[in-house]
Order: sequence, then structure tokens, then C-alpha cells
Amino acid sequence: MNYDTFWQRVFAAIIDHLVFLALALFCIWLEAQSNKFAFFQIIATGLAYWAYQIYCHGKYGKTIGKHLMDLRVVRSDGERIGWTQAVLRNAVNLALSTPLTLASLFTLYTSADSNYYSMIWWKRTQFIQKHNPDWVSWLEWTALAWGICEIIVTLSNKRRRAIHDFIAGTVVISTLMNTDEA
Repeated sequence: MNYDTFWQRVFAAIIDHLVFLALALFCIWLEAQSNKFAFFQIIATGLAYWAYQIYCHGKYGKTIGKHLMDLRVVRSDGERIGWTQAVLRNAVNLALSTPLTLASLFTLYTSADSNYYSMIWWKRTQFIQKHNPDWVSWLEWTALAWGICEIIVTLSNKRRRAIHDFIAGTVVISTLMNTDEA
């Protein structure tokens, strides 16, 4: 099996984020209509992203990005992953993003409509970030540290397993045929 997948994984992640670009642009427009819509879009976007990640990995062993980059997630023994592994692969990111989302929802809920409607979208985003509870910055730094540790661990083992792969008992493999194997 070919485990040299780091750059393919990076590009797969970019592709997966581009899949949500259209949704993000729609949400920017939608949240400008009402802070109630903004509240809804924060929840819907978060749920859609996690459903996408867990469903695609659990059902197919790959997301659209991984498919386009010829990658597949398998169990450490090479067998197909199941729903448990799909959830475990995303558990830490989900645990970090949930309180961040809840903080944004709380800030949005407690802000005055007049403040909300007087700002353009990037100012609203800055407003929410500025008025979030103090612990949010600590959690954002924790999420950044988690991401850096994921990269370091991925680059420092032969099978290119990230921490979430160790948690779930998975490995990402390239589905391209090696020239040695052909």
C-alpha cells in the first residue's frame, strides 16, 4: 500500500472546502437578510460540514476531495472503515468546533438587531469574534495547536497517520497503482 499521501491529503482538504464555497457564499447573502437567518446558517453550515465528513468517510471511505486525489481511508489492517471509525476520525475537531459555534450563536443571539443590520458581512464576522466570550480565544489557540500537532505527527511516521487516524485506527492510502506493483 502507498502511504505517501501528505500532499494529496492537503489538496483533498482544499477541494473539500471548495465544495462548501457555494454554500458559504449563499450563507453570506442569507445572513445579511436577518440575524435569525444568520443564526440558522451557522447551525446548518456546521451540521452540513460534519454530516459530509462523517457520511462520506463512513459510506465510501473518502470525501469528494479524497476521491479526486485518489485517496481512501481504510482501517489499519487495510479493511474498509465503518461508521465508528468515521465518527472517531472527526471526534476531536467536532469537540473543538462545537463550543466555538455555540459561542458565536450566543453572541449573535445577544446582539442588538440595530448593530447587526448596520454592518456589512465581514464587519458582522468581526463583531461576533470581538464579542465572543473570553474563553473562545483559548479554544481557538487549542484548535490551532491541534492542527499543527496533526501535521507534525503525519509527517513523522512511515504510514503518514495523523493523530485522528491513530484515534480511529485508520490510515489514508493512495488508490493509484504503484509502478512497482504493476
